[in-house]
Amino acid sequence: MVFTHSQTAAQFVLAMLDLPSWPKDCFFAGDRLTLNEFLVRAQQAEGTNFEVHYDSLVSLEVGEVTVTPGLMEWMPKDHCKSFAKIIGVSCLSGGLDLPTEKCRNDVLAHRSYIRVQAMLEA
Repeated sequence: MVFTHSQTAAQFVLAMLDLPSWPKDCFFAGDRLTLNEFLVRAQQAEGTNFEVHYDSLVSLEVGEVTVTPGLMEWMPKDHCKSFAKIIGVSCLSGGLDLPTEKCRNDVLAHRSYIRVQAMLEA
């Protein structure tokens, strides 16, 4: 799965504008982590262990999802479940892992960008 901070995405767009041309489909990929790797880093940054639930792809596809309490503060529970289902199925199906062949990280090779660990520790 790819995690890219919005400021890093903006840096990428600006860098691409300096190029004479670019392919129709291209992107920049920040950190590539599994959700479990992200979880470990987040727990380390917070200094605590989180309550973790694993929903199977089958459960997600039929709408049986675990919804975080914080998400329900932002929207009604049925919307939360729909949102969690879409994101969960996409994660488990590889939909959030961008293909490396269209990746243009080379345009930012000379620049630093915000990494997951730095974002979690901020």
